[in-house]
Amino acid sequence: MSPQQLQSDMETIRSILNESPASKGPHRLILAGANIFCGLMPLVAVPFILLGTGIPAMVVPHEEGSFIPLVIGLAISAFLVLFAIPFFLAGWGLFKDRSWGTVAAIVAAVLNVMNVPFGTAISIYTFWALAKNKLTS
Repeated sequence: MSPQQLQSDMETIRSILNESPASKGPHRLILAGANIFCGLMPLVAVPFILLGTGIPAMVVPHEEGSFIPLVIGLAISAFLVLFAIPFFLAGWGLFKDRSWGTVAAIVAAVLNVMNVPFGTAISIYTFWALAKNKLTS
C-alpha cells in the first residue's frame, strides 16, 4: 500500500467519522426533536394523575373499594409511559442516525396521527420526509 493510498483512506475515514446527522439535512434533527417532545407530553400528565388519584385514596377512610381510583390512576399512568416509549426510540434513532430510526419514526407517526393538531402535523411531516427520501439519504 502506497503512502498516497493510505493518506486517501485515512481522509475518507475521517470524513465518515466527522459526518453528523445534521450534514444529511435538517429533517432528521427536526423530527428527532419533535418525537422526543411528543414523548414528553404524555409524561407531563403522569404526576398529576398519580396525585389526583393517590391523595384521595390516602385521605378517604379505608373502605371497600377506596383504592379503585388509585388502581385506575396507576393503569392510566402505565399506559401513558408505554405510549411515550416509541416516540423516545424514534427521536433517539433519528438523532443518532441509526438504521432503525426511520422504522421507529413510522411507528411514532402512525401513533401520532391521533394527537390533533400538533401530532397530526408532525406525522404528515414525517411521511413527507420519508416520501421525499429525506431521512434515508
